[in-house]
Amino acid sequence: MSEKVRQIKLGVVGNENSPWEYVAQKLKKENIELEIVTFSDYFSPNKELSEGLIDANAYQHKAFLNAEISEKHYDFEIYGETYLDPIGIYSKRIKSLKWLNNGDSVAVPADRANEIRALKVLQGEDLIDFEIDPQSGEIVFTKNQLHLEFKLYDAALLYGSLDEVTCAFINGNYAFENGLNPVTDSIFREKLDLGDSDNPFVKVLVANSNLEEDKQRILRRALFYYQTGAVAEIIKQMQGGSLIPAFLPRF
Repeated sequence: MSEKVRQIKLGVVGNENSPWEYVAQKLKKENIELEIVTFSDYFSPNKELSEGLIDANAYQHKAFLNAEISEKHYDFEIYGETYLDPIGIYSKRIKSLKWLNNGDSVAVPADRANEIRALKVLQGEDLIDFEIDPQSGEIVFTKNQLHLEFKLYDAALLYGSLDEVTCAFINGNYAFENGLNPVTDSIFREKLDLGDSDNPFVKVLVANSNLEEDKQRILRRALFYYQTGAVAEIIKQMQGGSLIPAFLPRF
């Protein structure tokens, strides 16, 4: 009698999932089926994970995950780190942030974690300064000499905003899926440092805290194959070479 195939469902965002496809092939040799479930937005994978429709997901960075847990009270656990995906600024009107003029409009992601991420990029370039009001949680600008106008868009819709604004922050996966190379087509890219052991923008593999034991073992096995030199090389070739592996390869 043949051994029963063990299964696990993994939620991802977008269609470029070659690292997990590699892992799936490795697991298949161990009679484990890794089913990759694709989503087009950043909120559905966590919702379906919380409802038990998938067993794990791998698409979000720690800052987004923490914001989701805080707002929606998810009971999730991080299993491991995957990669860094620097956010880029794109424009059809200017070639550099130095070209920004008084009153120009900037599109940023509507979710709070990525909105603040985008603003910190501009803060780092000394274009703005801001703080979070401890009472209301609202963003308060303490410096905005160019009177930049910030417009919120769902992350999946930021590419479409390029016809409406001076420039837009677009997450790497959405930029690449719309034909933009994050390395060559962005007018500015976020500077991320893997030397920070708790980098909030490292993407992670996540599951429910009460995941059944056998699926926990499967997920750890999947992570074992993911955090290897072979997958690190796959990651480095993705999205025009814009991604950074966030792990030391096991082998």
